[in-house]
Amino acid sequence: MFNLAYEQNAVIQFDEMSQTPYFYYNRPTEGANEQHIVWFTDARSIKALSDVILDYDIGSTGGWNLRSNYQPLFSIIAATFNVIKLPIQ
Repeated sequence: MFNLAYEQNAVIQFDEMSQTPYFYYNRPTEGANEQHIVWFTDARSIKALSDVILDYDIGSTGGWNLRSNYQPLFSIIAATFNVIKLPIQ
């Protein structure tokens, strides 16, 4: 996402209510410009999700990461929770 934002010279904004970053960009299509909005996860949104788990005393949770190595995700989760990796079956 950051590459796209950089390539499009987009300003990354942050929605306080959803605790999620986003940006707009325009893409020319058939003589017109289409405006797109991209919502994505960053360290702030991961921290907000972790806080919900702690605030509501949720006993366990799970997740998966489709990115190859998004270090902020792993760093925040490892610093906040006792991570138990289950074997793939």
